[in-house]
Amino acid sequence: MKGSGTYAAPPKRERNLQDAKSTTESVRGEESIGITYAAESEARQLRIEEGGSLFFLTGIARDYNNVPVEFFKSAARPDMVRFSSILRKHRTEPERRQPL
Repeated sequence: MKGSGTYAAPPKRERNLQDAKSTTESVRGEESIGITYAAESEARQLRIEEGGSLFFLTGIARDYNNVPVEFFKSAARPDMVRFSSILRKHRTEPERRQPL
């Protein structure tokens, strides 16, 4: 069998809570929404006609260190999606220390 042999997993790195927070929590990002049209495979998966309209969403999320932690592209049926936004004023440093 090709590639047979033993496999040694890399050593696990010790992580503390601060490491986990700084490397896995998304704190900022961008998202774009547009319109696209379903290709054959998308139409089949979403059970719509080929060429039907779809929302096309793309985005990226970053952690506290501005490291990308998520990137996505998504095609969604417009009859199955609802968008909403929450607007907040920019908070000053003392206000940021207070819970929302």
